[in-house]
Formats: sequence, C-alpha cells, structure tokens
Amino acid sequence: MKPYEYTWMWEVKEGVVKAYEFFLDVAKSLGKHVQNSVFAWVGVCAGPKLCAGVLPGVDPAYALELTGLSPNDVTIQPNTPRPSIVPLMGDTTSTTCGFRTQRYRPVIAGVDIGSWNRNWDVVIHGCSIGYFASRGGDVGIISNNHCTAYSMCNGGGYYITQPGSICGGTQQDKIGENPIYKDYGGGQWLVDAAWVKLGVPYELAVLDEGGAKREPQGSARDPQPGETVVKFGRGVYTFSTRQGQVKAIGVQVGVYTGCNTLYFTDQILMTYMLSPGDSGSGLYSANMEPVGLNFAGSEVESIANRVTLVERELGVKILTKSVALPPGVSIPPYMLPISAGIASFMAALYTTR
Repeated sequence: MKPYEYTWMWEVKEGVVKAYEFFLDVAKSLGKHVQNSVFAWVGVCAGPKLCAGVLPGVDPAYALELTGLSPNDVTIQPNTPRPSIVPLMGDTTSTTCGFRTQRYRPVIAGVDIGSWNRNWDVVIHGCSIGYFASRGGDVGIISNNHCTAYSMCNGGGYYITQPGSICGGTQQDKIGENPIYKDYGGGQWLVDAAWVKLGVPYELAVLDEGGAKREPQGSARDPQPGETVVKFGRGVYTFSTRQGQVKAIGVQVGVYTGCNTLYFTDQILMTYMLSPGDSGSGLYSANMEPVGLNFAGSEVESIANRVTLVERELGVKILTKSVALPPGVSIPPYMLPISAGIASFMAALYTTR
C-alpha cells in the first residue's frame, strides 16, 4: 500500500491525487506541532488544502507561519479543544436507558455494550457495536480498544456484555470475551480498534430509528472530504442515527484517553456527531458503505479511524450484504439468523460444524 492509498484515489485524475498527497505530506510533517501543543489537529480538507484546528491560547498567525504555506492554501480554526475518547465511563447518571440500550438477541450493530475485567468488575459502562467482521474463520464484533480491553490505560477489559452495565447488563448478558486489539504504546496510533469473537446469535444489520434495521452495503472504503456520513450509536446526547460531513482526512490529532494523551495519524475528522457512548460505533456513507470507526470527539468535531486501516491492522474483513463470509469459514448453527430458508441457503454455500 502506498503511503496515501485511499480507495477513492483509484478513480480520480493523477493531478488531483498528487495535490492531495502534497497536503497530506505537509499535514504529517506538522504532527510534531500537535504533540507540541500548537494544533489540536491538522489534516487535508476539500480543495485540496491544509486545514488545522489551533488549540486555545495559541496565536493563529503563529500557527499559520508554522505550516510554511500561503494563507490561500490553509484554513485555520482557532480555539479548538483537543478531542477525547467518548465511551460512557464512570458517570452512571447521565444517560437514559431504552432504545439501543436494550438486550438484543440476535445481536445487532449500533447498540450498547460494556466491558468487564476477569473478576467481573466494570471497566467501561457503555459503548457501541460498530460492525460484524470475520477473522480466522470466526465472526465477531468490531468496536474500540478503549471500549473493550482499554489497554491504553491498563483497563484489563476481558468480558463484553450487551447491554453494558449502566443499562442493566450482567454476566448473563455476555456476548464474547478476550478482545483482539492493537496497542501502539507511546508511538503513533493508527486505530483504536478491537475484534471480539461472538458467542451468541447475530444479525447482519444496523439498528436505525424506531427499531428499523438497515443492511451494510458494498465493502469497506475510505471517505472523501466533504462527503456526507452517518453514524449509528448509543451516545448520551446523540442517542440516535446522526448525519454529518467529513471535514478532513489524513488527520494528525492528539486524543485524551482518560489517563494520558495519545497521538493518532491518518484519521478522519467529521462535524460534531458523537457523544459519550458513541465510541465503537460505525461510520457509514449515505449508501451504507462502511467508511470509519468512531472513537473520539469534542463539542466541536468528531474523529474516526479509517475502516480500511481497521481491517488491515486487525486482520479482519468487515461483513456487509455484499461481502459474505469467505468459503471454508465455519458457522456454528446457533450463529445463523433464525430462519429455515436462510439456514438452508447458507448451508449450501459454507462449511458448517
């Protein structure tokens, strides 16, 4: 993979690709100033042009000078707070349980989960299921590292329940255990992601408003700046399907995790879409194609991992209506949707135990 091989670049003119690559290189070089507390984030907006959120107290003129570019090539956003991860953690009074936080069987994406350690002490009260994905012949959920293992703060998350503890989840609601995740230590983070093998039935769909279900379409891809996107999650203040736009790609950003600040590279910046509890939710195109994994935000903007990087880093394949399980993958009978017709169809295609 080339340094900036976004899927949409395969279909645009070479001159446009080179222009984006120039600004992406500049954004990456400015990552040191994210760590030096000048920028909250820096990335590439539509145009293309460089865009940057400047931390409160920093002179925008000084920030512009650091870019080495002319004002025509840069958009500076002053007084931008540093994003933080957005799980529902210790505050058990700031949420309403109901839609998306009920117990769903079969499990469906876009609903509430929680994390517990091996002693069944609560680690994370509430997050969201983003996707279903295959890995090494098994099916599991995709959510954030900080929603499951929470390794960046030595959380020790091991068991995953649906729903989470804040909305009544207990040991009897366990859906999986032993998250597979990425941890980059003090280096540059690419994804805040984890895969958890499922041990309960699931339905390949996302919960929409009013209990409606929507099927993921196409295959995982990268979004473009300016593209309309939608999330499905159990956030406290965005407790619904919520639409927004991609503001920037290739984003270098510092994110507060609850115990430290980690620095992420090559992220997606969106308009405000996420609130506590939306961590781990899926970011989709207007046509329901998987494009990102939500994990952080502020009262101004939201941040997601590129879902193509989630696939690569975790060694998974996001499942959609168009991306079926590969031949040879074993599907236990209890994992199939409760439908004789579907079960018969699947049995004809895949190997079952």
